[in-house]
Amino acid sequence: MLTQFMVQSRLKLVIAEYNLRLMRKGDKPVSIRDIADATGLAPSTITGLTANRSKGVTFDTVSALCDFFQVDPGSLFLHTPKSSRE
Repeated sequence: MLTQFMVQSRLKLVIAEYNLRLMRKGDKPVSIRDIADATGLAPSTITGLTANRSKGVTFDTVSALCDFFQVDPGSLFLHTPKSSRE
């Protein structure tokens, strides 16, 4: 099925992978609230990105998430070229 979105958030997957790494080390997984508290972002912002409901995202938000998860912006988003969506 082709997506209607040109750019999709991968945040849900990034959180799952991060939590898997934590649990393998014996640490407790992080919640949306934990991420919000650590980054200063609103929980609704994080939830919106995990559900691909966000209409846009600021550079500050991307930077905060990249810093928290220690990833680059390309890890947080997937771009589908227009030719692939037609």
